Amino acid sequence: FSLFERDTPIEASSRTASAPTPNTITLKPELLASAGIEVVPIVRGEFRLHRDFPAVVQPNENKLAEVTTLIRGRVEEVYVDFGHDVERGTVLALVHSTDIGLSQASYLKAAAQSHEAALAYERARELYEHQVVSLAELKRREAAMRVAHADLRETTHRLELLGLPREEIRRLDRERTVRSDVPIRAPIAGRIIMRNLTRGEVVEMGQT
Repeated sequence: FSLFERDTPIEASSRTASAPTPNTITLKPELLASAGIEVVPIVRGEFRLHRDFPAVVQPNENKLAEVTTLIRGRVEEVYVDFGHDVERGTVLALVHSTDIGLSQASYLKAAAQSHEAALAYERARELYEHQVVSLAELKRREAAMRVAHADLRETTHRLELLGLPREEIRRLDRERTVRSDVPIRAPIAGRIIMRNLTRGEVVEMGQT
């Protein structure tokens, strides 16, 4: 390209245009349009060159989170879709799982046994102080209490491995009611860039 810049505006000449020289080619307007030729005034402006390059667009993996299920179950509800912005902790979907229900029932049973074993040990300790029961009986009750506490810790750990948050375990302690629906929550704040989950679908453990 050749660019020409003038410091002063071009004054229109009132003289009659001279006859075309032998080296001048004049095109009719229809030929200009068909040839794609456009005549514009010379002005200052930004000059850019356009280039096309093959590339792959992908997210920054340091800011990417894959949301997986820790249980097997059936999808009850899906609350978000592709392109939605969510905050950390937002419920993305609800999964109904018999595994989590059975684990909660086992936890409640272990919690009740742990409580009863602790009460039995306290009663045995008071009776031992009054020489009503033997030391062997006190030790037996203490061993039973320790086993019950270990079972409770094991069932609690299993609930945590299944993805049940601490808040839900505390609710279980308060209400003593089993809920088989597990919320799938966003681990970070961000935008949904992929969704492969539909209502009624059966998901497996570890599925993205």
